[in-house]
Amino acid sequence: MSIDEFWEIVDRVNDNASGMEAKCELLGEELRRLSAPEVKAFHIHFLNRLYPAISWKFWQAAQIIYGDQCEKEFTGFLTTIISKGKTVYENAIASPDTLASFDLENLGLFNVMYAGIAKHVYEEKTLVWPDESMAHKPDAPSGTEISSEDLPATFPRLLAKYANRPNDGGDAGAPDTAAAIRSSCQKTWGNLENMGVNTETKLIFSFSFKAATQESAKTLKAWLMDRRQFDAQIEEIDIPGCRRWRVWGTMETKIPSLAKLMELVEWMVDAANENACEPTRWMVEVAGETGEDEAMI
Repeated sequence: MSIDEFWEIVDRVNDNASGMEAKCELLGEELRRLSAPEVKAFHIHFLNRLYPAISWKFWQAAQIIYGDQCEKEFTGFLTTIISKGKTVYENAIASPDTLASFDLENLGLFNVMYAGIAKHVYEEKTLVWPDESMAHKPDAPSGTEISSEDLPATFPRLLAKYANRPNDGGDAGAPDTAAAIRSSCQKTWGNLENMGVNTETKLIFSFSFKAATQESAKTLKAWLMDRRQFDAQIEEIDIPGCRRWRVWGTMETKIPSLAKLMELVEWMVDAANENACEPTRWMVEVAGETGEDEAMI
């Protein structure tokens, strides 16, 4: 797959989907029609658009938009820029101040989920993660930090748009967690019923969390494996000013009802809260089959 073909898919999804949840669904449909090598190539192209954006100028643009919530939103911020297509991305690379033309304030979990669609479609097709060695991940953010004196000249439009943004670290705009769990579980259960799942069907429940420290990630991994016998792993995430650890894993189980599915997801959220981590994604798939459904919380 060429870079032009990559952008054709991204632009087509952007033009035909309203909102990031719809983009994620449509991108998954597009990629499932491709061969495994093509899906892998798409994923590498995506990473090679994402990694150059790990820079001081994007980090400081995100700080202007999100204030004290910048660390939480940075990955979704970069992913959203790519999802808007070639022109928006290339203009932003040249000058992040052009992003003042867009509403990037109210990001949700689907903004982050978009980045992993190709990776998970490739896993569906091959049962392994794609080799990412051809993606050029930087050891450190590119560029240099812009001094406070130079910020007005570098980001005049962003500063004008977000000049009165409160910077108190609050999260008043976040959706109600219980409502989000209920909504995503109802959708997933409906999809599972359409696939013919019953009380004896073996399902694979997988999940991921973000942890602020390596110690909390290790504690959560041990907590999960001790209580539910999850096969859990830890990987490091390194973005400018925001080092994080991801805890992820799977469990084979039977989920006989919507109530039990909600109970399992609520348990996942409780596990995150008890161990000072953030739940980011969960997925249910039928063991031995390709059908699946996934959600962000």
